[in-house]
Amino acid sequence: MVGDITLFHCVTWSPPQHFISDVLNTPASGLNTGLIQLPAGFIGASPTTTASWQAGGATLTDSASFTAAGPWAQELPANLPGIDFVDGAPSAFAGGSPEAFPNVLFVGAGFSTPDERKVFRDTATSITANFRTDPLTRPYDVLADSINYWSVEHPTANAGLSVRDLVYLPGTEGGRKAILLPRAVERPLDATTWELEDLVFAMGLPLPSYSTELRPMGVEFPDGVLDFWAATAQRPGPTKPQSPPGPPGTELDVRLLVELTNRWLELGELRFIDEVDSFPSISVGSPPNVRREDRGDGLDFHTGRGGPDELSRFLAALPATSGQVVTGGGLGHLWSDDQAVRAFDNRRLVFNLVGGRGGALRRQAGVFAPIQRGTFWRVLPVADGQVRLNTADPLDVVRVPDHNFFPEFTRLSAHKLSHSFTLQDEYAEFPRAFVGDEAALAGNPNVTSLAGVTNPGQLVPAIIKWNWDRIEAAAVLS
Repeated sequence: MVGDITLFHCVTWSPPQHFISDVLNTPASGLNTGLIQLPAGFIGASPTTTASWQAGGATLTDSASFTAAGPWAQELPANLPGIDFVDGAPSAFAGGSPEAFPNVLFVGAGFSTPDERKVFRDTATSITANFRTDPLTRPYDVLADSINYWSVEHPTANAGLSVRDLVYLPGTEGGRKAILLPRAVERPLDATTWELEDLVFAMGLPLPSYSTELRPMGVEFPDGVLDFWAATAQRPGPTKPQSPPGPPGTELDVRLLVELTNRWLELGELRFIDEVDSFPSISVGSPPNVRREDRGDGLDFHTGRGGPDELSRFLAALPATSGQVVTGGGLGHLWSDDQAVRAFDNRRLVFNLVGGRGGALRRQAGVFAPIQRGTFWRVLPVADGQVRLNTADPLDVVRVPDHNFFPEFTRLSAHKLSHSFTLQDEYAEFPRAFVGDEAALAGNPNVTSLAGVTNPGQLVPAIIKWNWDRIEAAAVLS
């Protein structure tokens, strides 16, 4: 299979003075190709803009127009939302200054209708209420009156988020469900099962024609697929039961083999989901390219639709509905200005609650947490090979995460928020030892190097950095 593995997709834009062009044709410059770059102070409607590209020997075009609004700082106060107090210090609840405390701001992203926006507000309230009562989110329960929680949402025309990576539509879902293209993962030698990720690594991706060429109409068992894998794959693939048996982990039950080959063939029909026009704009994944770190389901700001800088300018313009002001102006300056004048860097404590699905992450620009489980999206066909989000699907209506359909949500939120307070993961994510010194962990109060708690060679509990109870009982299992 041949494809463009760069971020330069040979699209030209007009009128050219409104767009960043990629005259260098390099991956670095291609990253910004096509982004709107208007003259300083431009406000109002644009002329019709047109994108042109080559496909199948023909020149294709698409046109649109846009309107540029003025800076957030110049927006009429009546058009701006206020920041609501959710929970926290009694003095802040009474209208006092919040600047002596850390301040967490829940930002609603992807909530459009009044019902959806109520779900956002109720979710923010639910998180803080659970932080007060769930001992497994400690120390948030004992610090309930020492951390302020606020919320704000901006009415947006379209619900959901933008999925920027390729997706496929499983045949069993009738084309109404989209799943991210799986990453290629090298299968461990001792594995006894096969996953779709293993097949992508070993076999690559199929062409659209393979579904009929390798498995003719009416033939259920995929002998043609297995023969193709055996002839072309870089690694041995799964096989049907043999006599005598093949190597351990290679043979699959016939039913599982049929299911696995069907799923692999479905990867031949990849497509994109139409992006969502919303603010703040949240995305999943990146346009296809060879950078491994760009693959996956992690949530982030859409860099082509404002990004974190635009959110910061928006927050700086917002007042508190309860009337508090802070150094610099309205309450929103807590999360947008230079934090040197404050007791805490609240910019790290922006918590983006996303009305959709994706992977929860803590990034430099804050925490991102979806209120729906999973990494799939309900879609509707728009045209041949084109789909859009179907946020009205009755199976996909947003609701407040609860113990029935998202029981781990509160603890997931506590975990990700803890990273904003410089706490690190306390589990072994990779099978290797930490080789740094104690200086590398100076800003992380909950982890330490072995050398940092031994003297000489003996554990000294008194010099462990943290002093609250951690483990009630433990044992070596193997």
